[in-house]
Amino acid sequence: MRWLLLAVFVFSASSISVGQSGDGNKLLERCQHAVKMLGADASEFNKTNAFDSGYCLGMVEGVVSFADDGCFPADVTFAQGERVVVKYLTDHPNQLHWGAPVLVRLALVDAFPCPAKK
Repeated sequence: MRWLLLAVFVFSASSISVGQSGDGNKLLERCQHAVKMLGADASEFNKTNAFDSGYCLGMVEGVVSFADDGCFPADVTFAQGERVVVKYLTDHPNQLHWGAPVLVRLALVDAFPCPAKK
């Protein structure tokens, strides 16, 4: 039984890696689902919508937490961040082949730039 659990863990860990975070096409699809679910009631959620919402929220939260080149106002919500990402990706279709983390960072830094230092 122990070996079976180990095999399941190894298979799961190897199928989900940082390098498989997806591109902008998948990010746009997932964040569009997330934004749609912001105003939805619980009956509209399914496994796909829940995963997509969590994925987009996690990307936005991760960038807000660790990006050092954006000036995110304290009152910005993660829902607002999801909407910013969708708008940026929609406005920049030529970048959709780029990696999802890079695109989230670009979208948020573009929306919330730091003031120019004098």
